[in-house]
Amino acid sequence: MFRKIVQSASVAALVAGLLPAAANAQGPADKRTYFTFSQPVTLPGVTLQAGTYQFRLVDPTSNPRIVHVLSEDGSQSYAMLMSIPAQRLSSPAEPEIHFMETPSNTPAAIKLWWYPGDPVGHEFIYSDEQAALLLAEDPAGEPDAR
Repeated sequence: MFRKIVQSASVAALVAGLLPAAANAQGPADKRTYFTFSQPVTLPGVTLQAGTYQFRLVDPTSNPRIVHVLSEDGSQSYAMLMSIPAQRLSSPAEPEIHFMETPSNTPAAIKLWWYPGDPVGHEFIYSDEQAALLLAEDPAGEPDAR
């Protein structure tokens, strides 16, 4: 009996020792991703200036729909955003961001973020007011051709 308990404990310790390595091999649990923008971009309620930013999930286990946007080093928070699941047929190999069409006189607006290997991405939720501004025509009266 004692021998079985020792064997079971050894197997459990071995499996527990392998789990963190397997999780790290797939990437961080919070899906931390870095994006560098060469010009300002818009997210719900905030415009980010050109630079590198960290996107990550606040709590991937209990609420995987809240995205935190921080400075590259994580020292400054710029936004905590609600998202809705965005399903696609295949998983991206690299991190991806998709932009919505906006007038040429406004910063590009980020619509979707996908983490590598995950077919379910994050669609950002814009307020009706901000969405109306982003979808407005440019001052010349022509829709943006981006």
